[in-house]
Amino acid sequence: IRARLDQARARSVKLALQAGCTFAAEPAGLFGWVDTGVDTDALAQRMLDQGYLLAPGSLFHARREPSTLMRINFATTQEAQFWEDFQRARELP
Repeated sequence: IRARLDQARARSVKLALQAGCTFAAEPAGLFGWVDTGVDTDALAQRMLDQGYLLAPGSLFHARREPSTLMRINFATTQEAQFWEDFQRARELP
């Protein structure tokens, strides 16, 4: 299981970087924090409209403050299609 998670994480990290995201912390484990450069509440809603469930950074603040950080699951973000949809959603106003 660890080897499969390592492979999934490597694919997700590569695709996230290609999509223009940066990581707020060294990618490890099952989840990672990407800086999207946009308000992740709006981004998460646009992605939900496409069938993706993401955790915007504001969910992790006591006062639900706006954030450009998004928590991703490496197992579910390792496909190129996800990141293509992500980039399109991020570019919408």
